[in-house]
Amino acid sequence: REAEKTLDLAHAEPVDAMRRLIDFTVDYYQDHPEFVALVIAENQSGGRHIRKVNRVHRLNLSIIDVIDDVLKRGARGGSFRAGLDPVEVHMTIAALGWFQIANRHTFGHIFERDFDAPRQIKRNKALVTELVLRYVGAPTFARHARSTSGVQQG
Repeated sequence: REAEKTLDLAHAEPVDAMRRLIDFTVDYYQDHPEFVALVIAENQSGGRHIRKVNRVHRLNLSIIDVIDDVLKRGARGGSFRAGLDPVEVHMTIAALGWFQIANRHTFGHIFERDFDAPRQIKRNKALVTELVLRYVGAPTFARHARSTSGVQQG
């Protein structure tokens, strides 16, 4: 959470702020696979240890407040849909961002992809960005995102 504060998303245009948050998140998971492993292990243990950390709730609300601000500014400006839940947006970014880390060995082996390869990491980040921006985007923005996406259309 401390590293996220350096992004200063409150002063960025909403679409740029969302892109920066996605880039940061995906890069963080790539650079800290042990964080992903720790969260998975904690969930496998039923959240036994996280319940003992008094500040964990307050620490994690900070990013939700930031995302909520970005979403509301984006909705007011017409680039995002109104009424989005910042926890759901955060969950979506996290889920898409760490799938490549959490499943790189199994998914990579099954589908013969090297999820540690720089090209694959870059492609995954572009895909996560496109999916999230389409999800949060106002209908006109979503059409624009489709035409300017870095992910090749099928």
